Amino acid sequence: MLIKKQYKSWGQRLFEQRGEEIEKKLTLFRPSPFFYLNMTQFLSNVNDNIYKYLFVFSFIDQEGASRAPFILSLIGIIYILPYVFFSFAAGTLADRFSKRNIILITKIVELFTISLLSLSFYFNNLYIRYFGFILLSIEEAIMDPSKFSIIPELVKKEQITKANSYLVAFSYNGIMLGTFLAALLTQIASRNYLHASFFCLFIGILGLFTAWKIPITKAQKSLSKIHLFFLGDIVRTLKNAASTPYLLPVIWSSTVFLFMAAFSQGNIFSYAIHSLRLSDLAGGYIAFVTTVGISLGGFIVGRVSHHTLVLGITPFAML
Repeated sequence: MLIKKQYKSWGQRLFEQRGEEIEKKLTLFRPSPFFYLNMTQFLSNVNDNIYKYLFVFSFIDQEGASRAPFILSLIGIIYILPYVFFSFAAGTLADRFSKRNIILITKIVELFTISLLSLSFYFNNLYIRYFGFILLSIEEAIMDPSKFSIIPELVKKEQITKANSYLVAFSYNGIMLGTFLAALLTQIASRNYLHASFFCLFIGILGLFTAWKIPITKAQKSLSKIHLFFLGDIVRTLKNAASTPYLLPVIWSSTVFLFMAAFSQGNIFSYAIHSLRLSDLAGGYIAFVTTVGISLGGFIVGRVSHHTLVLGITPFAML
């Protein structure tokens, strides 16, 4: 009887749509709804990039350092395409269902994909590795709209800007830390990628726990539908953005900035190998240095903004 009740409780918590009473509090290192959200997405970014670069290092071992630009480009394309095809559908899901439940389900999928990574190294099967990475990219694309749109449900209105800045700072820190850890784990495990992938499983389980601790948010039950022809949605969104002064240039500017950031991250390894004459692992250690600047920028924005969004500090990013 006890097992039946426990099973029912887990099932209700996973698919509950009515929501719980949430104490809105913004904390970085003390337990709170926002803390669990932030740790969930941080650990997710760490895992994504460990997976990505364990994939890259294993490919370089098999094909040689001269093939590094090819695999880095291919991995970048595979990672970006799900955002193009699934982001609008993911946004619609976030409007219709509990955002917390969407995040939790994606974390369960992530644990499955990390298991595929370990299997791919055990059987030395490149196709399983590709399939797992595609699945991981889709999972991240589905999770992203929910992790940002859930913020107003977890913190007070005057804390939203600060919460956003912290979330972004931890997101990029997770990306760069994952890049560094992939290199470190590869070195510690003496390029035994199966053993290195076990750390991903540990991070995945920890991330699933933090996702479970996020309070259940109420489903908004939006009537919007998922469209297969998402390009029309993109055009309509840009038209709506154009009606707000300066919003469209900001969108294009941030797009260019993110493109440059992704381009730089992807080429760190090629730069380390071909220009600095270092090993592929050295690229992961170089990437770690960038986390200092990312952390500093995110926390400065959070401190300066206080209760409102201060766009006037944006030009300082050009420094």
